Amino acid sequence: MRRWSGIPLASLLCGFISRRRSSNDNRTIDSSAFISDDDALRGELASVLETEGHTSPLDALQQPLESIAGSSTGMTIQLEKLTRPPARFDLLTNSFVYKWQTKAGLARKVSGPMREWAAELKYRTGVHLELEPTYPDRLSDEINSGTSGSSNNDNNENNNNNNNNNNNGENEGGAYESADDVDITVYLFGSERGIFNCHKLMEAAIQQDPVYVRLGIFRRASGSNEVEWLMLRRINRELRPPDIPPISLKLPGKWTLLYERYKEAAVRTLWEETGITVDPTNVFPTAQLYQTNPQYYWRVPVRYFIAEVPHDVRVEGPQVVPTQYMRNWDARLLRQSPDPIDRAWAQLADPTTGCAWMKASMIDELQRPLRGDHYMSIRYTPPPYSNLQEVVGLGDGSGTTSDMNGTTPTPPSS
Repeated sequence: MRRWSGIPLASLLCGFISRRRSSNDNRTIDSSAFISDDDALRGELASVLETEGHTSPLDALQQPLESIAGSSTGMTIQLEKLTRPPARFDLLTNSFVYKWQTKAGLARKVSGPMREWAAELKYRTGVHLELEPTYPDRLSDEINSGTSGSSNNDNNENNNNNNNNNNNGENEGGAYESADDVDITVYLFGSERGIFNCHKLMEAAIQQDPVYVRLGIFRRASGSNEVEWLMLRRINRELRPPDIPPISLKLPGKWTLLYERYKEAAVRTLWEETGITVDPTNVFPTAQLYQTNPQYYWRVPVRYFIAEVPHDVRVEGPQVVPTQYMRNWDARLLRQSPDPIDRAWAQLADPTTGCAWMKASMIDELQRPLRGDHYMSIRYTPPPYSNLQEVVGLGDGSGTTSDMNGTTPTPPSS
Protein backbone atom coordinates (compact mmCIF):
# COMPACT_ATOMS: atom_id res chain seq x y z
CA MET A 1 0.00 0.00 0.00
CA ARG A 2 1.46 3.35 -1.04
CA ARG A 3 1.67 6.10 1.57
CA TRP A 4 1.81 9.67 0.38
CA SER A 5 3.76 12.35 2.09
CA GLY A 6 1.97 15.32 3.59
CA ILE A 7 2.10 17.14 0.29
CA PRO A 8 -0.77 18.21 -2.00
CA LEU A 9 -1.86 15.52 -4.40
CA ALA A 10 -4.52 17.09 -6.52
CA SER A 11 -5.45 20.63 -7.05
CA LEU A 12 -8.98 21.74 -7.32
CA LEU A 13 -11.45 24.53 -7.07
CA CYS A 14 -12.95 24.77 -3.59
CA GLY A 15 -11.94 24.14 0.02
CA PHE A 16 -12.75 21.49 2.54
CA ILE A 17 -14.81 23.90 4.52
CA SER A 18 -15.85 21.83 7.46
CA ARG A 19 -12.49 20.75 8.83
CA ARG A 20 -11.65 22.24 12.20
CA ARG A 21 -7.98 22.28 13.16
CA SER A 22 -8.69 22.00 16.87
CA SER A 23 -11.59 21.08 19.07
CA ASN A 24 -11.45 24.34 21.03
CA ASP A 25 -12.15 26.56 18.02
CA ASN A 26 -15.63 27.85 18.80
CA ARG A 27 -15.73 30.77 16.42
CA THR A 28 -18.98 31.28 14.56
CA ILE A 29 -18.88 30.06 10.96
CA ASP A 30 -20.61 32.08 8.28
CA SER A 31 -22.42 29.15 6.72
CA SER A 32 -24.16 31.34 4.15
CA ALA A 33 -20.75 32.14 2.71
CA PHE A 34 -20.13 28.43 2.27
CA ILE A 35 -23.34 28.08 0.30
CA SER A 36 -22.46 30.93 -2.04
CA ASP A 37 -18.96 29.49 -2.49
CA ASP A 38 -20.54 26.47 -4.15
CA ASP A 39 -22.15 28.52 -6.92
CA ALA A 40 -19.22 28.28 -9.34
CA LEU A 41 -18.91 24.55 -8.86
CA ARG A 42 -22.65 24.08 -9.28
CA GLY A 43 -22.46 26.01 -12.55
CA GLU A 44 -19.68 23.72 -13.65
CA LEU A 45 -21.76 20.66 -12.82
CA ALA A 46 -24.77 22.07 -14.66
CA SER A 47 -22.94 22.05 -17.99
CA VAL A 48 -22.35 18.33 -17.60
CA LEU A 49 -25.55 17.14 -15.94
CA GLU A 50 -27.87 18.92 -18.37
CA THR A 51 -26.81 16.43 -21.01
CA GLU A 52 -26.78 13.45 -18.66
CA GLY A 53 -28.15 10.34 -20.25
CA HIS A 54 -27.42 11.47 -23.80
CA THR A 55 -23.72 10.67 -24.01
CA SER A 56 -22.69 7.67 -26.04
CA PRO A 57 -21.07 4.81 -24.10
CA LEU A 58 -17.32 4.46 -24.45
CA ASP A 59 -15.74 1.09 -25.07
CA ALA A 60 -13.39 -0.56 -22.61
CA LEU A 61 -13.83 2.05 -19.91
CA GLN A 62 -12.91 1.23 -16.36
CA GLN A 63 -15.89 1.19 -14.04
CA PRO A 64 -15.92 2.98 -10.67
CA LEU A 65 -18.77 0.79 -9.50
CA GLU A 66 -17.83 -2.32 -7.60
CA SER A 67 -20.53 -4.27 -9.41
CA ILE A 68 -23.44 -2.66 -7.64
CA ALA A 69 -25.73 -5.48 -8.64
CA GLY A 70 -23.49 -7.96 -6.87
CA SER A 71 -22.28 -5.79 -4.02
CA SER A 72 -25.42 -5.50 -1.99
CA THR A 73 -23.47 -5.69 1.24
CA GLY A 74 -26.08 -4.00 3.36
CA MET A 75 -24.27 -0.67 3.39
CA THR A 76 -27.02 1.69 4.45
CA ILE A 77 -26.88 5.19 5.84
CA GLN A 78 -28.74 5.70 9.10
CA LEU A 79 -29.67 9.36 9.51
CA GLU A 80 -30.53 10.86 12.88
CA LYS A 81 -32.86 13.86 12.88
CA LEU A 82 -31.77 16.77 15.07
CA THR A 83 -34.15 19.22 16.70
CA ARG A 84 -31.76 22.07 15.94
CA PRO A 85 -28.41 22.39 14.17
CA PRO A 86 -25.15 22.73 16.09
CA ALA A 87 -24.42 26.30 17.15
CA ARG A 88 -21.71 26.77 14.53
CA PHE A 89 -24.33 26.20 11.82
CA ASP A 90 -26.88 28.57 13.34
CA LEU A 91 -27.29 30.43 10.03
CA LEU A 92 -28.86 27.35 8.48
CA THR A 93 -31.84 27.20 10.85
CA ASN A 94 -34.50 27.36 8.13
CA SER A 95 -33.80 23.76 7.13
CA PHE A 96 -34.36 20.33 8.58
CA VAL A 97 -31.13 18.94 10.00
CA TYR A 98 -30.00 15.31 9.98
CA LYS A 99 -26.77 13.75 11.20
CA TRP A 100 -24.81 10.75 9.97
CA GLN A 101 -22.02 9.19 12.05
CA THR A 102 -19.55 7.36 9.82
CA LYS A 103 -15.90 6.92 8.87
CA ALA A 104 -13.79 9.02 6.53
CA GLY A 105 -13.61 6.15 4.05
CA LEU A 106 -17.31 6.70 3.35
CA ALA A 107 -17.73 10.37 4.22
CA ARG A 108 -15.25 11.53 1.58
CA LYS A 109 -17.31 9.73 -1.07
CA VAL A 110 -20.25 12.08 -0.51
CA SER A 111 -18.19 15.22 0.04
CA GLY A 112 -14.77 15.16 -1.61
CA PRO A 113 -11.69 17.05 -0.44
CA MET A 114 -13.07 20.30 -1.80
CA ARG A 115 -16.80 19.58 -1.80
CA GLU A 116 -16.87 18.26 -5.36
CA TRP A 117 -19.42 15.54 -4.66
CA ALA A 118 -21.24 17.51 -1.97
CA ALA A 119 -21.82 20.18 -4.62
CA GLU A 120 -23.15 17.55 -7.01
CA LEU A 121 -25.57 16.25 -4.36
CA LYS A 122 -26.68 19.81 -3.66
CA TYR A 123 -27.21 20.46 -7.36
CA ARG A 124 -29.31 17.32 -7.71
CA THR A 125 -31.32 17.53 -4.45
CA GLY A 126 -30.86 20.98 -2.91
CA VAL A 127 -29.37 19.48 0.26
CA HIS A 128 -26.32 21.16 1.80
CA LEU A 129 -23.71 18.92 3.44
CA GLU A 130 -21.22 19.79 6.15
CA LEU A 131 -18.78 17.39 7.76
CA GLU A 132 -16.14 17.45 10.43
CA PRO A 133 -14.01 14.97 12.40
CA THR A 134 -15.93 13.62 15.38
CA TYR A 135 -12.80 13.43 17.56
CA PRO A 136 -10.41 16.11 16.24
CA ASP A 137 -8.02 15.62 19.16
CA ARG A 138 -7.12 12.20 17.78
CA LEU A 139 -5.74 13.89 14.66
CA SER A 140 -3.23 16.07 16.50
CA ASP A 141 0.44 15.89 15.60
CA GLU A 142 1.37 14.80 19.10
CA ILE A 143 -0.90 11.76 19.06
CA ASN A 144 -0.05 10.72 15.51
CA SER A 145 3.68 10.96 16.14
CA GLY A 146 3.42 8.37 18.93
CA THR A 147 1.99 4.90 19.10
CA SER A 148 -1.49 4.49 17.83
CA GLY A 149 -2.83 3.07 21.09
CA SER A 150 -6.41 1.92 21.05
CA SER A 151 -7.46 3.61 17.85
CA ASN A 152 -8.69 0.46 16.14
CA ASN A 153 -11.62 -0.89 18.14
CA ASP A 154 -13.13 -2.75 15.24
CA ASN A 155 -10.74 -4.05 12.60
CA ASN A 156 -13.53 -5.12 10.31
CA GLU A 157 -13.73 -2.58 7.48
CA ASN A 158 -17.09 -3.88 6.33
CA ASN A 159 -18.53 -3.16 9.76
CA ASN A 160 -17.00 0.30 9.64
CA ASN A 161 -18.88 0.89 6.39
CA ASN A 162 -22.11 0.79 8.37
CA ASN A 163 -23.04 3.76 10.50
CA ASN A 164 -21.60 3.77 13.98
CA ASN A 165 -23.81 5.91 16.13
CA ASN A 166 -21.33 5.50 18.97
CA ASN A 167 -21.01 8.92 20.52
CA ASN A 168 -20.58 7.42 23.98
CA GLY A 169 -16.81 7.93 23.86
CA GLU A 170 -15.75 4.32 23.33
CA ASN A 171 -13.97 5.32 20.11
CA GLU A 172 -11.92 8.01 21.82
CA GLY A 173 -8.33 7.06 22.40
CA GLY A 174 -5.03 7.12 20.57
CA ALA A 175 -4.16 7.88 16.99
CA TYR A 176 -6.03 6.40 14.07
CA GLU A 177 -4.18 3.71 12.14
CA SER A 178 -5.56 4.67 8.73
CA ALA A 179 -7.19 7.62 7.04
CA ASP A 180 -10.26 5.48 6.34
CA ASP A 181 -10.78 4.91 10.07
CA VAL A 182 -11.16 8.57 11.07
CA ASP A 183 -14.57 9.17 12.68
CA ILE A 184 -16.61 11.77 10.77
CA THR A 185 -19.91 13.50 11.52
CA VAL A 186 -21.90 14.50 8.43
CA TYR A 187 -24.71 17.07 8.70
CA LEU A 188 -27.46 17.39 6.08
CA PHE A 189 -29.47 20.60 5.72
CA GLY A 190 -32.55 20.77 3.52
CA SER A 191 -36.21 19.93 3.08
CA GLU A 192 -37.59 16.55 4.09
CA ARG A 193 -38.10 15.58 0.46
CA GLY A 194 -34.65 16.83 -0.52
CA ILE A 195 -32.97 14.91 2.29
CA PHE A 196 -34.92 11.78 1.33
CA ASN A 197 -33.66 12.06 -2.26
CA CYS A 198 -30.14 12.93 -1.11
CA HIS A 199 -30.17 9.92 1.22
CA LYS A 200 -30.79 7.60 -1.73
CA LEU A 201 -28.02 9.17 -3.80
CA MET A 202 -25.61 8.97 -0.88
CA GLU A 203 -26.29 5.26 -0.50
CA ALA A 204 -25.50 4.84 -4.20
CA ALA A 205 -22.36 6.97 -3.87
CA ILE A 206 -20.83 4.94 -1.03
CA GLN A 207 -21.09 1.79 -3.15
CA GLN A 208 -18.95 3.45 -5.82
CA ASP A 209 -15.35 4.55 -5.80
CA PRO A 210 -15.30 8.26 -6.72
CA VAL A 211 -11.82 9.50 -7.53
CA TYR A 212 -9.82 12.36 -8.95
CA VAL A 213 -8.66 11.79 -12.51
CA ARG A 214 -5.70 13.24 -14.41
CA LEU A 215 -5.13 12.81 -18.14
CA GLY A 216 -1.63 13.78 -19.13
CA ILE A 217 -1.46 14.56 -22.83
CA PHE A 218 1.87 14.85 -24.59
CA ARG A 219 3.15 15.73 -28.04
CA ARG A 220 6.48 14.96 -29.67
CA ALA A 221 8.74 18.00 -29.69
CA SER A 222 9.94 19.26 -33.05
CA GLY A 223 13.52 18.39 -33.88
CA SER A 224 14.17 16.18 -30.84
CA ASN A 225 13.28 12.85 -29.28
CA GLU A 226 11.69 14.49 -26.25
CA VAL A 227 8.01 15.03 -25.60
CA GLU A 228 6.15 17.99 -24.13
CA TRP A 229 3.26 17.84 -21.67
CA LEU A 230 0.33 20.24 -21.50
CA MET A 231 0.05 22.10 -18.19
CA LEU A 232 -2.35 24.64 -16.73
CA ARG A 233 -2.81 26.57 -13.50
CA ARG A 234 -6.03 26.43 -11.55
CA ILE A 235 -6.99 29.06 -8.97
CA ASN A 236 -8.15 27.52 -5.69
CA ARG A 237 -10.55 29.35 -3.42
CA GLU A 238 -9.53 30.66 -0.01
CA LEU A 239 -11.49 28.01 1.91
CA ARG A 240 -9.59 24.83 1.05
CA PRO A 241 -7.63 22.05 2.77
CA PRO A 242 -4.28 23.13 4.20
CA ASP A 243 -2.39 20.97 1.70
CA ILE A 244 -3.79 22.74 -1.38
CA PRO A 245 -1.82 25.78 -2.68
CA PRO A 246 -3.55 29.02 -3.74
CA ILE A 247 -2.74 28.29 -7.40
CA SER A 248 -2.09 24.75 -8.56
CA LEU A 249 0.24 23.75 -11.37
CA LYS A 250 -1.42 20.68 -12.84
CA LEU A 251 -2.03 18.42 -15.79
CA PRO A 252 -5.61 18.27 -17.10
CA GLY A 253 -8.27 16.41 -15.15
CA LYS A 254 -10.83 16.84 -12.37
CA TRP A 255 -13.01 14.18 -10.74
CA THR A 256 -15.66 11.59 -11.49
CA LEU A 257 -19.36 12.35 -11.25
CA LEU A 258 -21.95 9.97 -9.85
CA TYR A 259 -22.16 6.80 -12.00
CA GLU A 260 -19.33 8.01 -14.26
CA ARG A 261 -16.49 5.75 -15.35
CA TYR A 262 -12.86 6.67 -14.73
CA LYS A 263 -11.67 7.00 -18.30
CA GLU A 264 -14.89 8.71 -19.29
CA ALA A 265 -14.28 11.33 -16.60
CA ALA A 266 -10.68 11.79 -17.74
CA VAL A 267 -11.70 12.38 -21.36
CA ARG A 268 -14.55 14.69 -20.35
CA THR A 269 -12.48 16.85 -18.02
CA LEU A 270 -9.63 17.07 -20.52
CA TRP A 271 -12.03 18.83 -22.87
CA GLU A 272 -13.43 21.00 -20.07
CA GLU A 273 -9.97 22.31 -19.18
CA THR A 274 -8.23 22.46 -22.56
CA GLY A 275 -10.80 22.12 -25.34
CA ILE A 276 -8.99 19.01 -26.61
CA THR A 277 -10.83 15.79 -27.43
CA VAL A 278 -9.03 12.44 -27.61
CA ASP A 279 -10.10 8.96 -28.67
CA PRO A 280 -10.71 6.90 -25.50
CA THR A 281 -9.10 3.86 -27.14
CA ASN A 282 -5.79 5.78 -27.19
CA VAL A 283 -5.99 6.66 -23.48
CA PHE A 284 -3.97 4.41 -21.16
CA PRO A 285 -4.01 4.11 -17.35
CA THR A 286 -0.64 4.75 -15.73
CA ALA A 287 -0.95 4.91 -11.94
CA GLN A 288 -3.33 4.87 -9.01
CA LEU A 289 -2.35 6.67 -5.81
CA TYR A 290 -4.17 6.91 -2.52
CA GLN A 291 -3.62 8.20 1.00
CA THR A 292 -3.34 6.32 4.29
CA ASN A 293 -2.15 9.07 6.66
CA PRO A 294 -5.03 9.90 9.08
CA GLN A 295 -3.99 13.55 9.19
CA TYR A 296 -4.98 13.81 5.51
CA TYR A 297 -8.21 11.85 5.84
CA TRP A 298 -10.00 13.99 3.21
CA ARG A 299 -7.81 12.88 0.31
CA VAL A 300 -9.34 10.54 -2.25
CA PRO A 301 -7.65 8.13 -4.67
CA VAL A 302 -6.23 9.64 -7.85
CA ARG A 303 -6.19 7.74 -11.13
CA TYR A 304 -3.77 8.83 -13.84
CA PHE A 305 -3.99 8.37 -17.61
CA ILE A 306 -1.96 9.46 -20.63
CA ALA A 307 -2.66 10.04 -24.31
CA GLU A 308 -0.62 11.28 -27.25
CA VAL A 309 -1.89 14.17 -29.36
CA PRO A 310 -0.59 15.58 -32.68
CA HIS A 311 2.06 18.27 -32.47
CA ASP A 312 -0.26 20.80 -34.08
CA VAL A 313 -3.25 20.03 -31.84
CA ARG A 314 -5.36 23.10 -31.16
CA VAL A 315 -5.42 24.11 -27.49
CA GLU A 316 -8.43 26.30 -26.73
CA GLY A 317 -8.08 26.55 -22.97
CA PRO A 318 -10.75 26.11 -20.27
CA GLN A 319 -14.25 25.58 -21.67
CA VAL A 320 -16.13 25.50 -18.34
CA VAL A 321 -15.88 28.34 -15.79
CA PRO A 322 -12.67 29.81 -17.29
CA THR A 323 -12.39 32.33 -14.45
CA GLN A 324 -11.20 29.48 -12.24
CA TYR A 325 -7.96 29.28 -14.22
CA MET A 326 -4.99 31.60 -14.51
CA ARG A 327 -5.33 33.50 -17.80
CA ASN A 328 -4.62 36.92 -19.32
CA TRP A 329 -1.80 37.74 -16.92
CA ASP A 330 0.82 40.46 -17.10
CA ALA A 331 3.98 38.67 -18.21
CA ARG A 332 6.16 41.46 -16.83
CA LEU A 333 4.88 40.85 -13.30
CA LEU A 334 5.36 37.11 -13.57
CA ARG A 335 8.96 37.52 -14.73
CA GLN A 336 9.69 39.53 -11.57
CA SER A 337 8.03 36.99 -9.26
CA PRO A 338 10.17 35.11 -6.71
CA ASP A 339 8.18 31.97 -7.55
CA PRO A 340 9.99 29.85 -10.17
CA ILE A 341 6.62 28.57 -11.43
CA ASP A 342 5.56 32.14 -12.22
CA ARG A 343 8.80 32.84 -14.08
CA ALA A 344 8.54 29.65 -16.11
CA TRP A 345 4.90 30.41 -16.83
CA ALA A 346 5.75 33.88 -18.15
CA GLN A 347 8.21 32.31 -20.55
CA LEU A 348 6.22 29.32 -21.84
CA ALA A 349 2.49 29.79 -21.32
CA ASP A 350 -0.09 31.33 -23.63
CA PRO A 351 -2.04 34.05 -21.75
CA THR A 352 -5.09 33.51 -23.96
CA THR A 353 -5.54 29.79 -23.30
CA GLY A 354 -3.83 29.67 -19.91
CA CYS A 355 -1.91 26.54 -20.96
CA ALA A 356 1.76 25.74 -21.54
CA TRP A 357 3.74 22.89 -23.07
CA MET A 358 6.54 21.76 -20.75
CA LYS A 359 9.12 19.00 -20.73
CA ALA A 360 9.01 16.43 -17.95
CA SER A 361 12.33 17.55 -16.48
CA MET A 362 11.01 21.08 -15.96
CA ILE A 363 7.75 19.80 -14.46
CA ASP A 364 9.70 17.62 -12.03
CA GLU A 365 11.80 20.61 -10.99
CA LEU A 366 8.81 22.90 -10.45
CA GLN A 367 6.79 20.28 -8.56
CA ARG A 368 9.64 19.08 -6.33
CA PRO A 369 9.17 21.58 -3.45
CA LEU A 370 5.51 20.60 -3.00
CA ARG A 371 5.27 17.03 -4.25
CA GLY A 372 8.70 15.47 -3.98
CA ASP A 373 10.99 13.82 -6.50
CA HIS A 374 10.06 11.93 -9.68
CA TYR A 375 6.68 13.60 -10.01
CA MET A 376 6.15 12.62 -13.64
CA SER A 377 7.58 9.09 -13.60
CA ILE A 378 5.55 8.11 -10.54
CA ARG A 379 2.30 9.25 -12.11
CA TYR A 380 2.64 9.05 -15.88
CA THR A 381 4.91 6.14 -16.83
CA PRO A 382 2.94 4.27 -19.55
CA PRO A 383 2.12 0.58 -19.10
CA PRO A 384 4.18 -1.80 -21.27
CA TYR A 385 1.27 -2.79 -23.50
CA SER A 386 0.83 0.83 -24.65
CA ASN A 387 4.19 0.80 -26.49
CA LEU A 388 4.73 4.37 -25.29
CA GLN A 389 7.44 3.89 -22.66
CA GLU A 390 10.32 4.63 -25.04
CA VAL A 391 8.42 7.54 -26.57
CA VAL A 392 7.68 9.21 -23.25
CA GLY A 393 11.10 8.50 -21.77
CA LEU A 394 10.10 8.43 -18.10
CA GLY A 395 11.80 5.10 -17.37
CA ASP A 396 10.34 1.63 -17.08
CA GLY A 397 7.96 2.64 -14.31
CA SER A 398 9.29 0.07 -11.84
CA GLY A 399 7.35 0.44 -8.63
CA THR A 400 5.37 3.39 -9.89
CA THR A 401 2.37 1.87 -11.64
CA SER A 402 0.96 -0.30 -8.89
CA ASP A 403 -2.71 0.00 -8.18
CA MET A 404 -4.47 -0.42 -4.87
CA ASN A 405 -4.17 -4.20 -5.04
CA GLY A 406 -0.47 -4.14 -5.83
CA THR A 407 -0.77 -5.17 -9.47
CA THR A 408 0.29 -3.36 -12.61
CA PRO A 409 -2.23 -2.00 -15.10
CA THR A 410 -3.32 -4.57 -17.67
CA PRO A 411 -4.77 -4.05 -21.14
CA PRO A 412 -8.53 -3.46 -21.18
CA SER A 413 -10.54 -6.50 -22.16
CA SER A 414 -11.70 -6.51 -25.74
